[in-house]
Amino acid sequence: MKLRKKYIIAAGLSIFLFSAVAYASSQDFLTQAQKYIDENCGKKLISNQTALLCYVFYKSQEQDQSINAINATLSPIPTQIQTLQNTGEVDVFTTQQFTNGQQSDIIDTSNRRQIVIDGESEEGTGGFDLQYSDDKSAWTDEGGIVVGSEQWNQHVQKVFPVKGKYYKVIVNVYAPPFQGWSSLELY
Repeated sequence: MKLRKKYIIAAGLSIFLFSAVAYASSQDFLTQAQKYIDENCGKKLISNQTALLCYVFYKSQEQDQSINAINATLSPIPTQIQTLQNTGEVDVFTTQQFTNGQQSDIIDTSNRRQIVIDGESEEGTGGFDLQYSDDKSAWTDEGGIVVGSEQWNQHVQKVFPVKGKYYKVIVNVYAPPFQGWSSLELY
């Protein structure tokens, strides 16, 4: 008889756990489970099987809270991954000696909000100026960076909001020979 109770308790617990998993996503499950808890777990004297079922129910609610906390932590991650994937670095000019007025290729900045220009001078002084356009014909100056003189071999960086669909970089040579590099990061 004692052995039979163990099997009944184990079978009851297995059925309850299977039912909990099977019906956990339905709306009726939570109201039915709450009704069962209110009727049976509030009593001062409850049988061992009922006490065990109440314990399992309370533990499953703790697990639900843990899962919800983990989901809240993980839910912004796909957006962050997409943002990182949308970040693009463009080598505008590799290390070279520049001439005044030299222009980069035209860069499409569609769906970008921010542009960062980087540069460095190894010799001489010069500037990398940004220009933007929506039609590739009328260009507007946005600003830029100056590298060189006391800043040789020092990385210079400046952030700008994206104002046009297309960008290009124009080189200004202030103290020749001007040698360095420049790149853009698009966000």
